[in-house]
Amino acid sequence: METVTRKRAILIAMMFVALASGVLFKLYSIQIIRSEDFRIRAQDQQNKTTTEIGQRGSIYDRNGHELALNIEHHKLYVYPSRVEDIEDTARKLSPIMGLEAGEIARRIRKAGRRKVIATTLSSVQADQIRSSGVIGRGSPAFELEKLSRRSYPGGSLAAHVVGYAGWDSERQVGREGVELKLDEILQGEPITRFEARDALGKGFVLQTNPQEDPHQDVYLTIDAVLQHIVERELKQVVREQRAEAASAVLMEPATGKILAMANWPTANLESYSKYRSNSKRNRTVVDRYEPGSTFKIFTAAALLDQGLVQPGQRYYCENGDYQVRNQTFRDHKKFGTLSFREVLEHSSNIGTIKASAALDGDRFMEYVKALGFGRKTGVLLPGETNGRLPVMKTAPEVHKASLSIGYGIGVTPLQLTTAVAAVANQGILVPPTLVEGSRTPDGDWHGRPATKPRRVIKAETARTLTNLLEGVVLRGTGRAARVPGYRIAGKTGTTRKYVEGAGYDSPGGKQYFASFAGFGPVRDPQLALLVVVDNPRNKSIYGGEIAAPAFSRIMSDAFRHLRIPPDQESMVMLAPGPAGATPAAFPGGEAGQ
Repeated sequence: METVTRKRAILIAMMFVALASGVLFKLYSIQIIRSEDFRIRAQDQQNKTTTEIGQRGSIYDRNGHELALNIEHHKLYVYPSRVEDIEDTARKLSPIMGLEAGEIARRIRKAGRRKVIATTLSSVQADQIRSSGVIGRGSPAFELEKLSRRSYPGGSLAAHVVGYAGWDSERQVGREGVELKLDEILQGEPITRFEARDALGKGFVLQTNPQEDPHQDVYLTIDAVLQHIVERELKQVVREQRAEAASAVLMEPATGKILAMANWPTANLESYSKYRSNSKRNRTVVDRYEPGSTFKIFTAAALLDQGLVQPGQRYYCENGDYQVRNQTFRDHKKFGTLSFREVLEHSSNIGTIKASAALDGDRFMEYVKALGFGRKTGVLLPGETNGRLPVMKTAPEVHKASLSIGYGIGVTPLQLTTAVAAVANQGILVPPTLVEGSRTPDGDWHGRPATKPRRVIKAETARTLTNLLEGVVLRGTGRAARVPGYRIAGKTGTTRKYVEGAGYDSPGGKQYFASFAGFGPVRDPQLALLVVVDNPRNKSIYGGEIAAPAFSRIMSDAFRHLRIPPDQESMVMLAPGPAGATPAAFPGGEAGQ
């Protein structure tokens, strides 16, 4: 018996020794062998590193009106198994969320392991939920996720300029317009936060790594009021004339700042994806067209600058028909002899072609290029085209004749407005600019580099040409562009539209561009404006009857908005008159005044 007892004692002792050895080995393993592994696991449980997408910068007009901004909102997730008292929790959340307690309780019960029960909570609501005590400690019953969405307060206002930002897998990215072109400075860098939890599970931030390159707010040269005026008039002219589209650019000649840039049709940025590409296209920089008779401004500029013509110099206009080599050019009316001033006022193709015969073709092209045609303006918008220059090597006389009246060349509305602004600015071309600058969250201002002006024609040439273009508005085809109380200079255009695959004679009938380009007040030009209407299909097709009245209304409202005082000269026409003329003819059909 004694032997059995001793054996049992030995066995029990051995078991205690083995157990103690196991415990000691486990402690040794935890504290010595795997100490680093457990330290890391403990840190992972107590500490948390999160990366938050940086706030995207806002976009403002020149006066600080918001055109694009981020609206912060929160999602509320629930872990139903962790909610101790669903009814009590629902009662606490009800006044915060603006929902019946029963509905909140239903959502909690319906949820699985983790589910969203609210998606658009404001920051105030999120703070109230945190303060209510419902989230819990340790393993929280609720979780808030901060998000943001892009908002465009103006809807379609300046849509083609502002553009659109959408989400990729992780962040908002610019898709169109300034949102795309300046995406890097609008976006900034992500924010990294290091968080810890105490013994009760309450979280607190240990450290936040500052953004090396924080987002910046962008300020445009666009004036929201002027933008609205221009868009309103484009919408009206498209509807009244049953036109395919219309575009306009309003610019300060002395600075190159674009005050309004618009197209119709357009798209509401709040529901951008629903619109077709036709409504999203910024025609002012993406589309090129043959400018027709508005280009006679630059033919006249080259002739005057070279001393090859005088306003009173007379040209026989062949009673409406004229041949250059084997190409026939026509006028809208049988003109006899006209002075160069009258050639512009009546928009005679033949008179312009005859005057341009004195200008060397290569020299002519130098002026065309100097005025900015055939290359991008450099404006901060995606998709800008170079336009297209004519090839003068084959049949140079015919090509020069066509170019002199605005055919055989492709220009964008922005290029043409910029060149017209150079005439208004005493012959100095200032490249167009759309962005004033950007501002960091700390208030640091970063202005955009100033564009470099360049002289393209002599100041005297610009003054003489301005006088001739004022005559177009006072006595010629541009009478409907007159603005009561102000002296205006400009030129009409009615251009046969070249349709890809069909030429100038499309199956549905001839199509036209009706346009007017001008500036004012003549005494001190503050604004330059181009209005182009694509394929008007009502009673008229003429720039003097379609685009010129829209030009007049836009300029009148713009002068009033900018408080530009009226002229005092007695020669100012106080009321707009009839449009006057019909379009000139181009080989194969009518062409533009």
